[in-house]
Amino acid sequence: MTVTPLDALVRGPASVTGTVVLHGAGGTPEFNVPFLDDLTRSGRVICPYYPGTGPSPRAADALQLDELADRTVSAADAAGVERFNLLGYSLGSAVAVRIAARHPDRISRIVLTAGLAHASTSLRLACGVWIALLKAGDSLTLGRFLVWASSSESEWRHRSDDPDAIALEIAANAPDGSAAQADLARRLDVRADLSQVRAPTLVVVPRDDRLVDPAHSAELAHRIPGARLLEIGGGHVIVGPAADEWPRAVFDHFDLVEGAPTCA
Repeated sequence: MTVTPLDALVRGPASVTGTVVLHGAGGTPEFNVPFLDDLTRSGRVICPYYPGTGPSPRAADALQLDELADRTVSAADAAGVERFNLLGYSLGSAVAVRIAARHPDRISRIVLTAGLAHASTSLRLACGVWIALLKAGDSLTLGRFLVWASSSESEWRHRSDDPDAIALEIAANAPDGSAAQADLARRLDVRADLSQVRAPTLVVVPRDDRLVDPAHSAELAHRIPGARLLEIGGGHVIVGPAADEWPRAVFDHFDLVEGAPTCA
């Protein structure tokens, strides 16, 4: 059966190896992973958009993890990439785990960041608030919630910009599919897939994440065979000094060398 590929942002020269980047709920590849161009050292970079984000039309029904996983692999096929690293952020980490379980022969290495295998009660409650605010249409309150959830307390000690201005900007740029993606985040469960992940895996956890508690990442690292856990600074959206720590860890794990594709 033919699987329709997700619409995707594709960067870098044509190659049979590369990296697939999976964004978070209510995010985009460009916003969640600002170092996309650097990842082209490993070949072509494919960044699928979930339904309701970027050029992808909203889904008629609730999102399903298997479908996102298979349509992501189909997007890699459409880009001519046969084998790839996986970089999953937040919701994208669960999509990455499902891809690794369903298509193990396609995967080289994996980095899961601020991720989860199954939402805790607090995360399910937070997703419920997020969805309700999206439906209510109160842009300022929605934005304030997202600013709080995505940042850390320590971050605001060093910032002087107006949080309400940031809140309104974030709310104005929320993808149409945000509610459906948040709904998937609160009901997904890839715990049974974790033991099937065979690719070398690094789990990166922002220590001050208020949305996806670091315990979620600890579970990923504990249950994926041979996985390593790396703690960095910052909140759910990785900014400040951690914005340098994170790509360094990714490049090191993917063994990226300037000018030399190294997927193995």
